[in-house]
Amino acid sequence: MQILKARKSANDYLVSPLRFVRFLVTTSCRAVVLPRFGGPEVLEVRPNVEVPDLKPNEVLVRTRAVSINPLDTRMRSGYGRSIFEPLLPLILGRDISGEVAAVGASVRSLTVGQEVFGALHPTAVRGTYADYAVLSEDELTPKPVSVTHADASAIPFAALTAWRALKCAARMSEG
Repeated sequence: MQILKARKSANDYLVSPLRFVRFLVTTSCRAVVLPRFGGPEVLEVRPNVEVPDLKPNEVLVRTRAVSINPLDTRMRSGYGRSIFEPLLPLILGRDISGEVAAVGASVRSLTVGQEVFGALHPTAVRGTYADYAVLSEDELTPKPVSVTHADASAIPFAALTAWRALKCAARMSEG
């Protein structure tokens, strides 16, 4: 992991240095990369994957825990090949728990150092199996202190699947 590359642009410094510490953010990190579809043996740990610059609504999360769910193993095996094959190599992973390392200029609900958890959209090309992941502000929520990072990383997709089953398939409603 390479750290502390200074970035000099209009978005690097906001009014409060406690809110946005862009100039101390990593530019590359370790990641588990999927260079081609197949079994677990095709996954590669790469030591210097570039961390993209943040868009105004994005948050850089320092990963503390991720979960492996069936979507990840299906994608690794070729699910969504027509969409993802032209985009290889990919970083798999949807669920994450960690701490905010940097925020985009328009992010208002999260701050640097705050513990968060969340999930990426299923079609995201750059997933969470990395030391740092980029998610939109809307894909994250503050992590309760009483919940471990490991437990928090297992919640998002599993909870959404359960909610969808109850709401959509079983047509459950209030009352």
